[in-house]
Amino acid sequence: MSYQGPPRTEGQQRMMSMLPPQFANLTPAQLEQLKNQPHFQSMMRNYLQRQQQVQRQQVPPPHQAQQAQQIPQQVLGGARQAGQIPPQNFNMGQNTALGQPVGPAGMGGPSFSNINARNTLHQRRQASQGAPGQVTMSALPMQYSIVAPGYKIPSEVLKKVSFPQLESLHKWSEKLKEEGKEVPYDLKLYEHLITKDAEYLKRFAVQRESSKEEIETLLRDIKSYNEIKQLRMNSIALSAKNQLNNSIWGEGYQGYGNGMTNSSTKLVYPQQNRKYPSSLEVAYTDRQVNELVARKLAQNPRQSLVPIRLEFESERDKFKLRDTFLWDMDEPIVRLESFIQQLLEDYRFIPQTHYSAILASAKEQITDFRRVPDEMVGELRVPIRIDITINNTQLIDQFEWDILNYNDNDPEDFARTMCEEMELPGEFGTCISHSIREQAQLFHRALLFVGYSFDGSPINEDEIRGHQLPSLKIDSNGEDFYSILRNPNAVADYSPALLKLTQLEIERLDKEIEREARRKRRHNLTEESGTGRGSSRRGALTTARGGPSLPDLSDMPKTFRTPAPSSILPGAVDLGVPDIYTYNEVYGMKTQIRNPVPSSEPRVKYSHNGGRFIVTIKVP
Repeated sequence: MSYQGPPRTEGQQRMMSMLPPQFANLTPAQLEQLKNQPHFQSMMRNYLQRQQQVQRQQVPPPHQAQQAQQIPQQVLGGARQAGQIPPQNFNMGQNTALGQPVGPAGMGGPSFSNINARNTLHQRRQASQGAPGQVTMSALPMQYSIVAPGYKIPSEVLKKVSFPQLESLHKWSEKLKEEGKEVPYDLKLYEHLITKDAEYLKRFAVQRESSKEEIETLLRDIKSYNEIKQLRMNSIALSAKNQLNNSIWGEGYQGYGNGMTNSSTKLVYPQQNRKYPSSLEVAYTDRQVNELVARKLAQNPRQSLVPIRLEFESERDKFKLRDTFLWDMDEPIVRLESFIQQLLEDYRFIPQTHYSAILASAKEQITDFRRVPDEMVGELRVPIRIDITINNTQLIDQFEWDILNYNDNDPEDFARTMCEEMELPGEFGTCISHSIREQAQLFHRALLFVGYSFDGSPINEDEIRGHQLPSLKIDSNGEDFYSILRNPNAVADYSPALLKLTQLEIERLDKEIEREARRKRRHNLTEESGTGRGSSRRGALTTARGGPSLPDLSDMPKTFRTPAPSSILPGAVDLGVPDIYTYNEVYGMKTQIRNPVPSSEPRVKYSHNGGRFIVTIKVP
C-alpha cells in the first residue's frame, strides 16, 4: 500500500495548480520543507515570470481553453484512492503505465562502465510502509526544464529581468548561520559550485588577456617575416639580373665596432677565412674531451702548469707583443701550435709571419721548466710581488707564499678568491696565478741548481737565503707556537692597490718597461761575453768561481699585457672596421623625368632702382 497523506485544502489545491509539472506529486509536508530553500524560491520565481510572459505572447485557442476547464478533480489535488495513480501531465510521454511507479525517465542511479550495478529503471519500487522521508533539492527531477520544450525566451525579455548581484558567494549560508539555522547540504554544494565558477572566470580572464598579447606578438612577427621575405626575394631577383642591390641578409650591425654588412653577398671558403684555420680543428667531440680530462685528472690530480711569458719588442723582433699564459705539459687535446695560432687570431694586428718566432719562444720556456718533487717537507716562505697592468687598470700587491707546500696552496684558487674580493675581471685571475707560478719557478730552479733536497733543511746559498722569510714557528720556553703578527710599519707594503691609469700614464709605463727590457738585454750580453753565461752580477761571480748560474731573484718581472683589439673596452686598441666587413659604397640616382637642358642665359631678372622693384621672367 502507498501513503496518501491528509486531504488537501482549497488553498493547497490552488498552490499545487501553480507549481511546475515536476512538483505536482509532492505532498503539502514536502512543499513546506522546500518552501524556505533559496534554490526552490529562485526556481519558482523564474517559472512564474516565464509563465506570465508566455500568457502575454500566446493566446490559447478556444478548444484548449475548454479542455483546460475539464481537468479532473484528481489533477487539482483532490482525494485519491489507495493504490491509484492519477493520470497527471507529469506521466505523459514517459512510458509509465497505470499502476507503475511514478517518476520521470532516467531518474535511476547512474551507470558506470566496468561496474556490475543494477539498473534501477527495470526494478519495481516497493510500496512504502510509512510516511515519506524528507525531500532535498538533489532528489528532485531536475533534468526537465521549467520552460516548455522548443520555446526560446526572447533576448529583450531577459534584459528586462533584474538579476541582483550577490554581496558574497556565501551570502545565504552566512544568513542562515546568523539566524541560528543549520546550513543544508544542497546550499553548501551550490555555494561551492558558484565559488569554483568565479575562480574559473577570474583565471579565464587573465588567460584571455595573455592569449591576446601572444596573438598580437605573433601577428607582428608574421608581418616582420613577410617584409623580410619580400626584401630577400627582391634581392635574389636583382642578383640574378646582375644588378646592384643590398645583401639579402639586410644591413646587419651598424657601428659599435662591428662594422657594416650592407654589401653584396660574398662566399668565404674555410681556407680563406682566418677565423677558422685548419690547425684549430679538434678531432674530439665534447663528450670525448670530458672523458679525456676526467681520466687525466683521475690518474694525476696535480697539474704541471708552465708559466709562459711572451715579450717581443719592435726594435729587436720587428713586432710588439706582451702576453702571459699557463700551459699544461700533459695537455691531451689542444696542441701548442693550435693555441699559438688562436693567439694570433685574437691579436689581429700581428702578421702571420711571426708565428714561428712566438712558437719557438713558448717551446723554449717549456723545455726550461723544472718539475719539483711531488712530496716536499718543511717550510720555505718567499715574498711574491704582483705588478699587473691590463688595459687602463694596474694592480700592485705583495704577499708571502710557501713554495714547498703545493698541497694546501693553490695559485688558481688564491687568484680566483682575490678577484672575487676585489671585483676584478677574469683576466686578472690568470695573470695573478701566472705571477705566483713564475716567481715560484724561479726559486725552484735556483734551489735545484744548488742541489737542495726540498726537505726543510737550511739553505746555504747566500743569494737564495737573502730572499727567504723567517719561519712562523717560534721556540719559546721549549714550546713551539706559530705567530702571524706583522709589523705595523709593513702593513702598507702588504696591502693591494688598484689604480686607474690615464692614456699618458699608460704610455709612460710602456716606455719604462721597454727601457728596462733594453737595460736587461745589454746587461745579459755583457755578462755572457765576459763569463760565457749568467744573468746577474752575483750570478756571474758565482759562475766565475765555478758554481752554477742562478736566476736573478732580486728583480721580478712585471706584467703589462698588450691591450686587446676592441672598440668597446677601455684602454683597448681600436682597429676600426675589420677586413672581412669591407664594402664599396655605390650611390645611384634614379629619375623618371629627364632633367631640362640648362639655359645659357638666366630666365629671371631683377631690377630695382629708387622705389621700384621689377621681376622679369622669361617663359620658354
